[in-house]
Amino acid sequence: MIGIFFAKGWIVGVTGDIEAYVIGFLTHTYVTTFDGRKFECFGRDVGGTLIQVANGDCDLAECIARHAIGGPSGIPGKVIGMSGIIYLFTGVCHQAANRILWSGGRTLPVAYPLIKRSVQQFGFYGKEFSWLPTETNWQFRQQACSNPLMADANVCVSATPEQSVTAPTQTEIDQMPSDPDHTDQELRAELSELLNAGLPDRRVNPHRFEKLVLVHKKLRELQSGFAEQYRDTKISERQYLQLCRKVAHAADKEGEEILGYEDYHRAFGSPDTIEELYTPQIQEMHHP
Repeated sequence: MIGIFFAKGWIVGVTGDIEAYVIGFLTHTYVTTFDGRKFECFGRDVGGTLIQVANGDCDLAECIARHAIGGPSGIPGKVIGMSGIIYLFTGVCHQAANRILWSGGRTLPVAYPLIKRSVQQFGFYGKEFSWLPTETNWQFRQQACSNPLMADANVCVSATPEQSVTAPTQTEIDQMPSDPDHTDQELRAELSELLNAGLPDRRVNPHRFEKLVLVHKKLRELQSGFAEQYRDTKISERQYLQLCRKVAHAADKEGEEILGYEDYHRAFGSPDTIEELYTPQIQEMHHP
């Protein structure tokens, strides 16, 4: 869809409920607003169970959701998707929904195994690669949509695949997180939240927590490398997903040794959720 949602001079306006729903065994999520807007987040946008309500600026939510979607992503065959997420490279529907819910100060609850797994793999708001277009960067998207008077007049305009999307300048790259996937602080916060939600009756000692941090830093570094290999056409998309699946299972084995099998999967999702997340045939059934 092509259309201008905001332009220079926009002022924060429509405030109300922003709701997130979950559908089916693959825990697809989408977001709606009280005034009828729908953000499909790579799948269906009807039915399901209400799992989160935020009260916030619906125009801000729409800017975050729609800005530059459909534009070139820097990854062959992929375009910028909902909320700036590139599907299965920087996130899935859960990260797209969380970016929209940010306008109301909420995230999806990590009570569902597949949401736990996607947060483990992509973070709450999606991975960041410094070589992607600026519009995919979460910090840029927050700033541009929150302060449009400070941005270019076209900052909240949807794009088409034929239109150019802003490549990051060196200054913008320098201002992005130093780790292309996540800063150390963000990773620690994400792991802490998953552990607190999954193991509310247990405190993980600092030594074990540091081991988990190292396991997940290694995991995300490997997956970042796979994304670059796919970008450079050295591997196919199917190979990329197979490799992501393989290292995710390997990280699980290390995590099970640190926390124990049961506790680890209470926090990060069952082993089956890796297959559900990274197996193309399963994803195609739910995200045609």
